[in-house]
Amino acid sequence: MDLVEKFNWIRHNSGLATLLLDIPKPSNDIRDEILKSVDIAVPHRDADGKGWRSLTLHGHSSIMTDSDDAYEEKGFTLGTKEWTDIAKHFPLTKQWIIKNIPFEKYGRIRIMIVDPGGYVSPHKDFLHGQLLGGINIAITHPKEVVFNIENYGNVEWQEGESRLIDLGSIHQITNNSSKSRIHIIVHSEPIDQWNETIMQLVCNSYNKEYDGTK
Repeated sequence: MDLVEKFNWIRHNSGLATLLLDIPKPSNDIRDEILKSVDIAVPHRDADGKGWRSLTLHGHSSIMTDSDDAYEEKGFTLGTKEWTDIAKHFPLTKQWIIKNIPFEKYGRIRIMIVDPGGYVSPHKDFLHGQLLGGINIAITHPKEVVFNIENYGNVEWQEGESRLIDLGSIHQITNNSSKSRIHIIVHSEPIDQWNETIMQLVCNSYNKEYDGTK
């Protein structure tokens, strides 16, 4: 298979619920930079969870955390996504994303928080199973957090890991700890348009994880 064929096979036919990506972990300085600003995050999709909050670093506005479709249904006229006003407070985070996740064009980039005792209700983001909703990076992920994917179980994240997740299967998050669970999700624009560099990253990560045998 060529690169595109292998990439599409991983995405559509591998049957994976998650894939660990071979991306350097964010530094402790990045973690500290994000932790300092957790309190300014806004509620995200109140009806779908408790203590689920977000902050948009790249998008339409730092407080517009939902999808384009959700805002267009409410009558919003949307312009081009760009680095938001709040991004200047996250220079190390922004630099790390640009270096390690070099999409040709960025879509939404959000800090996603589940507060202690909080949860994200069971839901799916796509009609069919697929790995490529976005690249998800665990900044903090207490061991008591459960990230459950239908027909798979709990994704046992390690802090600093970057993963692809099957968001076309029902998934839910429960934070049973006393600390915030903080991830970053990075999307391309359009959401399905991944350049050769990122496709190669995905294929190399798959080969490293499975030694080319699956």
